Amino acid sequence: MNIEKICNEILDELNPCYDIEQSLRNAFITVIKYLNQFPENLSVRSKNNIPDVKTREGIEQLAISYFNGFHSPTVPKLPQTVPDEMVSFIMEIVFNHSKQETEEIKITHLESMASENAVGALLERYLDSVLREKGWAWCCGNFVKAIDFIKFDNGVWFELQIKNRSNTENEIVKKSAVPNTP
Repeated sequence: MNIEKICNEILDELNPCYDIEQSLRNAFITVIKYLNQFPENLSVRSKNNIPDVKTREGIEQLAISYFNGFHSPTVPKLPQTVPDEMVSFIMEIVFNHSKQETEEIKITHLESMASENAVGALLERYLDSVLREKGWAWCCGNFVKAIDFIKFDNGVWFELQIKNRSNTENEIVKKSAVPNTP
């Protein structure tokens, strides 16, 4: 199966909806080629509908996700995380916050997390605007596990995970970290 040919056919069909420029087509094709070589790096939210990167239907599903992700506005969205009630309890007991204050802090914390995520997304968009012309493909659409940019150069895949804060450990480092044993 010629992955590049199938991708181009799908992108031709989707182009009226998304106005896909050539460099963005190339980036998507790079992501699909990468996932064909490393299918274990496909990340999906629903285990019921896992796209197969080796089929036309699966690639079409990923194309829609990719271009929806690319064209989605970067505005903060509150996370759906449910705060642990013990955190509020500890804040009340240890830091003498009232119940009302802890509720306000929870909301502010969620807003802060949403804002940090938006900053990260804006950083990725900026990097895409600079790196795409150098052959890097942005893995937008949230279906590549722990990787934000990829590049295939001289037979080697290069993977980048972008972090916008110095105090966050990236997923690739976590996976490859060896425990410090005596």
